[in-house]
Amino acid sequence: MPALVDELRDIEARATAELDGVSDEAAVEAWRVAYLGRKGRLTLVLRGLASLPVEERRRVGARANRLKGTLEEALEARRQEIVGRQVAAALMLGAQGVWVGSAFLATTEAPIPQWYKDLIIRADDEGTAKSEYWTGKLMRHFKTPLGAAWETSGLKPLPMPLQGILMWDIVAGALEQGKYEHSGQLIGQGIGMTKGIKSARQVVEELVGGAIQALEIGEGAGRA
Repeated sequence: MPALVDELRDIEARATAELDGVSDEAAVEAWRVAYLGRKGRLTLVLRGLASLPVEERRRVGARANRLKGTLEEALEARRQEIVGRQVAAALMLGAQGVWVGSAFLATTEAPIPQWYKDLIIRADDEGTAKSEYWTGKLMRHFKTPLGAAWETSGLKPLPMPLQGILMWDIVAGALEQGKYEHSGQLIGQGIGMTKGIKSARQVVEELVGGAIQALEIGEGAGRA
């Protein structure tokens, strides 16, 4: 048990320090993969609990789960701060609006099927890939056996919109049969950080709050 406890302490110290240093969404996602992803350090510790005696498993498991909750909360707070900074930067440069990608897909108001929202929430760091097989344009999708087969086939996609027309019957067939995980839906890069359904109001408040904080920091730095 001491070895695992020491490992948890090291994970907490390193993860906290590294998260303070990330400055963009790609770095946030890399941090998430490194610590909370399917092969992340904390995930591997949790998987290793099965080898411990029952009482030790309970004690170490409780500590590990508390740490997981702490890191997930810190991750979400950091992500909101970074997105807010990006929004603020765009506004300070004169933008009238900002594209925020997949932020609103997993909301109660989003006009997409519940199964699509469920896919978004369940997605992890190894569940998406970039490919041209669905539309003819390089885009990020949920991984599917069809996508993997296409990538290894050496086939070249048709130009848009012909590739999409070619693939639609296959995608529609998967949807009709309820095989939603095989439909290869489009998704954003940071999707692994979405772990629950929020209201659109909550998403907006988080974006605005982060932007205001970044603008205040920027104004303070300008006065200094």
